[in-house]
Amino acid sequence: MRLEDYLTTAEAAQFTGYSLPHIYKLIREQKIKVARFGKAYLVEKQSLENYKPQPVGRPRGSAG
Repeated sequence: MRLEDYLTTAEAAQFTGYSLPHIYKLIREQKIKVARFGKAYLVEKQSLENYKPQPVGRPRGSAG
């Protein structure tokens, strides 16, 4: 494990533009990979770069 490959949760929020609570939600839902040290999390940079948010709501239908 190289520390250069990880971000704190605050750095992850700044890196992605998401709020800190949203980063914790992604961690809880296991959508991004983390290493845990006691109560602190280090977020894997690569998993943040690979994360693709899912569209919200009902899929669009074809008109007609």
